[in-house]
Amino acid sequence: MPEAATGSGPELRAKYDRDGYLILRGLLDRLQLQELREAVETPLVQEQRRANRRKEYAGLSIIHDIILLHPAFLKLARNPKLLEVIETLIGANIEIQHCKINWKPGEEGAGEVKWHQDFPYLPHTNYDLCAAFLVLDETNAENGCMRVIPGSHMLGAGGCGAGAGRRVHSSRADAAQLVPESIAKSTLRNHL
Repeated sequence: MPEAATGSGPELRAKYDRDGYLILRGLLDRLQLQELREAVETPLVQEQRRANRRKEYAGLSIIHDIILLHPAFLKLARNPKLLEVIETLIGANIEIQHCKINWKPGEEGAGEVKWHQDFPYLPHTNYDLCAAFLVLDETNAENGCMRVIPGSHMLGAGGCGAGAGRRVHSSRADAAQLVPESIAKSTLRNHL
């Protein structure tokens, strides 16, 4: 399992540039995480969860524009610790391009998202993008944690054998490191 990133701004930036992602612990405290867990249980968010189940992702619910459904998500997007890290990585002019929740069903084998690069889904003319990925429930290899291919962003969009410009070829994905995300962890990773 990759270690959590530590160090100063330049050290974090160097690791991010090399690997294409960071694992950061302690960005949010228990109360902040609890506020987000309570927000996902509100009737409006639960209604959107049911309405947005995706058959093509085996029941995964994808709720876009989540900051419009509960103030806890906008508060997260404005979190000073999170913004400080993002500013270290991409600079000071930070804007939200999109925000969403990917909600995996609790059933085994459900909600799988195939290997992919994010950037081809949301093409831009610049590369000063990053995604903040936060896990609210304990995840591990057995229940479907996030996996990354360190350094694959250096190959460019689709550069690691992606079919149709988005999917990552399985022969490349087999070499990936497993990155289990637990409750108090969040990951920043490149959009490539």
